[in-house]
Amino acid sequence: DLQQHPQVFWLLEMQGQYDLLIVIWAKTNTDFKEFIEEVEGKYGNYLKKKASVIATDVIHFQHRYLLEKKETQEIHMQETATRVTLDMIDKDILSALSLNARLSLVEIGHKVKQSAKVVSFHLQRMEKINFIMGYRPILDHTKIGFTYYKLFISLNRISTEELRRLKTYLKLNPIVIYLVEAVGNPTDIDIEVMVHSNQQ
Repeated sequence: DLQQHPQVFWLLEMQGQYDLLIVIWAKTNTDFKEFIEEVEGKYGNYLKKKASVIATDVIHFQHRYLLEKKETQEIHMQETATRVTLDMIDKDILSALSLNARLSLVEIGHKVKQSAKVVSFHLQRMEKINFIMGYRPILDHTKIGFTYYKLFISLNRISTEELRRLKTYLKLNPIVIYLVEAVGNPTDIDIEVMVHSNQQ
């Protein structure tokens, strides 16, 4: 049921304090609250412990773990004051790209019943206004010997400067692919890494 929910963006099983992580899209805090109430109403009998967190910035670093290089580009998924308007052509193009981002302009045009020139114009516009901020492959990392971990790290008394230095270190570490900034996070650091082994 949650897998089919229109607001659910990411759903995965976990080990540790929590068994399940649900990431959703919400336009407002009220939307977020209503989703939580819906889940509690349906599955409350199975909930032993929960934490509700509002991400303020999800920082995506390039997948450098294959190259082991420190340099990276950052893509920030965060709330902005700017609102953009998408028309049906934009939405159709995004829908086609979400299924196969390797489609040519001509192939996208066939799917959305527009010319390649029109598709190119819409893509360039969405890139220019930073609605499309980057492109990335979705890899089956298990086939190349990598395991994905999400780590929640709690620290003993740390100054703002020390925390900043730690985040810079994480940014420069090629195994780190996400750093999540959030309100209500029960831990100090929330990162996602790609490694060869538990030992690493």
